[in-house]
Amino acid sequence: ELAPTSRALYAENVRNVCIIFTDIVGFSKISLELSPIKVMNMLQDLFNRFDNLCDVHGVMKLETIGDAYLCATNLLEDDDGDEDVVRDAAIRALGMAKDMICEARNAIIPYHD
Repeated sequence: ELAPTSRALYAENVRNVCIIFTDIVGFSKISLELSPIKVMNMLQDLFNRFDNLCDVHGVMKLETIGDAYLCATNLLEDDDGDEDVVRDAAIRALGMAKDMICEARNAIIPYHD
């Protein structure tokens, strides 16, 4: 049983964060044509690839929601407005996004059962 809370929850204000949000184009159509296990295997394969890229690029995975993948750079780093740190975070995010596109092209996406 969850205890009720009267305390409001607020998001923190963080500067200089780069957020990457991905979504699979045509996922609804793909998932309607495949068995649930094939859909899960496809997502597992793709998201494992993205997880590995997070390690390569120093990117923090935040969440997977259905067919969406959310990650960020510079979220927990204390950059104090240092331009080099901010630039590095942006470069890591761009490298991650570029490599995600390449990995998505290499992932196994079945189109029929």
